[in-house]
Amino acid sequence: MSELTRRAWKAYFRGNYLQAGDLYKSAGELDKASKMYSKGGDLRAAAEVEEALGRITRAVDYLLRAGDPNSAALMLGRHGHFTRAAQIYADAGNKVQAAAMA
Repeated sequence: MSELTRRAWKAYFRGNYLQAGDLYKSAGELDKASKMYSKGGDLRAAAEVEEALGRITRAVDYLLRAGDPNSAALMLGRHGHFTRAAQIYADAGNKVQAAAMA
């Protein structure tokens, strides 16, 4: 166990989930980092990690739960999911962006 992982583990058990997420991310343990960010309520950070892991659906879900549909649609567009991105933009009332994605 690396020093970063040990520190992350201690932060987790103290209830410092965001600090644990940062430490796990620094240690390259992205799965654990995402879980800690989610548990700590930083859904945008969890989405960033999920995108890095290639789990776009989960990342978008986190962004939508965080109340950030524009970032969710932008992420979908970056990964070629234009139809879904257009739908999210339209649902958010951003008709110009929705038309651009469609």
